[in-house]
Amino acid sequence: MAQKMEEQKNIAIREYNRRFHLESKHRAYVVIAVVLLLVSLTLFSLLRIWQNRPQPRFMFLTEAWLADEVDVDALIIRDETVYKSPVDGVFRSLVAQGSKVSKNAHIGQVVPSKDRDEIRKLDKANNDVNDRRYALLAEGKGGNARRVFEASEDSIHRNIHVLYDVLIKDDTLKISEIETELRLIMQQRVEDAQIFDFEDEELARLISVRDRLEESAFQQIRDIRSEASGIFIRQIDGLELELTKERAMSMTIAELKNYLSSVKSAPLTDEVKAGDSLYKLNRSTEHYFVCHIPTQHMGAVAKLQTSARVRIHSIANGISIEDAEVIRNDIGRQGSILVFRSSQNLESFVSMRRAPLTLYFNEARGLRVPKSALINYESGNVEADLKIVEGGYVHQVTVKVLENNVEYALIEAKEGSPYAIKEATMILLNPSSMKEGQAIAKTYN
Repeated sequence: MAQKMEEQKNIAIREYNRRFHLESKHRAYVVIAVVLLLVSLTLFSLLRIWQNRPQPRFMFLTEAWLADEVDVDALIIRDETVYKSPVDGVFRSLVAQGSKVSKNAHIGQVVPSKDRDEIRKLDKANNDVNDRRYALLAEGKGGNARRVFEASEDSIHRNIHVLYDVLIKDDTLKISEIETELRLIMQQRVEDAQIFDFEDEELARLISVRDRLEESAFQQIRDIRSEASGIFIRQIDGLELELTKERAMSMTIAELKNYLSSVKSAPLTDEVKAGDSLYKLNRSTEHYFVCHIPTQHMGAVAKLQTSARVRIHSIANGISIEDAEVIRNDIGRQGSILVFRSSQNLESFVSMRRAPLTLYFNEARGLRVPKSALINYESGNVEADLKIVEGGYVHQVTVKVLENNVEYALIEAKEGSPYAIKEATMILLNPSSMKEGQAIAKTYN
C-alpha cells in the first residue's frame, strides 16, 4: 500500500513540474513578444521622426570657375608632307618621333638589305667595345671616363622601364621610338668616351675591329637628310594631302564622321623600297581640331564667337591646351561643326589623327552655387531667389544670375538688396527644408 502511494505521489510531482514548465515557457513567449512589439514601435517612431526632421544643408559661397564642358571626338589636321625612300633597304632612324628637325639635318640611314648582317656585326662590335670599357672602369681605369657612362645611365634605365610596359601592350610604334632613343644615347656615349685613353691592348683591338667594320659598312649606307624643317613623324594614314586648313573650313558633319571612322594611322615599316613612304614632316606652326557638337549642347555653343578661346584636354595623352582659338562655328539642325586652332603642344599630337577631347568654353569666374539651391529659377532667367543665413536666421533674397551650365550658376547681389551676397555667405542647398525667418540654432546639422 505504501509503495502504491509513493508512486502516485511521484506521478503527481511530475505532472506539476510539466505544467509549471509549460506555463513558464508561455509567460516567456508573451514577454518576448511584448518586448519585440515595443522595440518595433520605438524603431518605427524614430524612423518617422527621422524622415520628418528638418534637413537643412548649408554651404559657404566661394569664388570658382564655371564652364560648359563637352566630350567630343576630334579630327586633327596639320600641314604635312610625305617623303619617299631614294633606295631599297632598311631604314634606321636617328631621331625620335616628334623631334624638331632643321633642313638638311641627318635624320637616318637606309641600309641595303644585303648588308644587314654587316650592320649587326658592327652593332655587336660597338657593344663589345662598351663592355670592355665597363670592365676597365670597374678596375678603376680610364680616369674621368666614368662620368660619361654614369651621365647616360638614368636615360637608359628610364627607356628600359618604359620598354617593359610597351612590350606588354605590343605598341610597335613606341618600341621603335625607344629603340631610336637608346641607339642615340649609345652612339653619343661612344663618341664622348673616345677622348679617354684606357691604355688597354684588348680595348684597342676591339676598337680596330669596329673601325674596319664601320668603314666597310658605311660605304653602302645611304644617309637620309631632312628635305625641310619641321617635326619628324614615322607614321602615315594616307590623308596627309587631303586634310588641309581649307578642308577643315568647308567640311560637313557627314564628311567629318566619315573621316573619323576611316582613320587608320599606322607606323611605317623599316623595310622599304625605292619610292615607298619613308617619313613625313609637320611643317606648320599650328594644328587644327575639327569636331561635331551634338544638338543638346547648342545653347552653350551658340555663345561661342569666332576668335573665342577654348580650353581643351586630351584624354589620350593627358595634354591640355589652354588657348585654342575658335575659327569656325557652323550651327545647323544636326548640331554644330566646330574648328579651332592652336600652336601649343604640336609634338604631343603628331602621332594622332583622331583624339578624344574634353572642351571647356564660356568660362567665367564668380560666386558659384548649385542650381538646385535657386528658387523660382528656369533656364534663361536673369534673376532667382536664394535662401541665406544671416544673424542665425534664414532670409530669402533675390540675386542676379550671371552665367550657368547644367549644374551650377554664377550669382551676384541685386542692387538695393538688404543682405550681403559675398564670399563666406552661408546659403541653404535645399531651400524647401526651412522657412524664411526660421532660426537655425535648433535645426542646424
